[in-house]
Amino acid sequence: MMMVHALAEKKISPCSSVESALKQVLHAEPGIAWAYQVEEAGGAGRPPGQRVSLAVMPFSDALHSLRDLAALGFRVSAQFFPRLSVDVANLRTSRLAVVGDVLRGGRVLIDRVPTARRAWEAYALSLWFDIG
Repeated sequence: MMMVHALAEKKISPCSSVESALKQVLHAEPGIAWAYQVEEAGGAGRPPGQRVSLAVMPFSDALHSLRDLAALGFRVSAQFFPRLSVDVANLRTSRLAVVGDVLRGGRVLIDRVPTARRAWEAYALSLWFDIG
């Protein structure tokens, strides 16, 4: 089932910063409880500024499959820079090493459930410290 997105036809100005553009696009995604921007770096053959990594915590009824994550990445990249590569990680299913990287270096972009995010961060960090 395809969801209708508020920004489906609206393009974000290329002069907007990547972070503010990401916030605007992610706010239109109702299935995301909170999201982090993990990096804005080169990689995968792209120079810095053309690749963005996101880590999202979906609500329990959203983003169940790899296809859902790929569609989210496509919608994000299609909104503002047609050649921007967007990687999306689902924090519900990510390995603990990925979660640790997100918590050490990620910036919160949207946060619809701040109390739950802080509790999850504390729990995830305690696991990460125990294993690391």
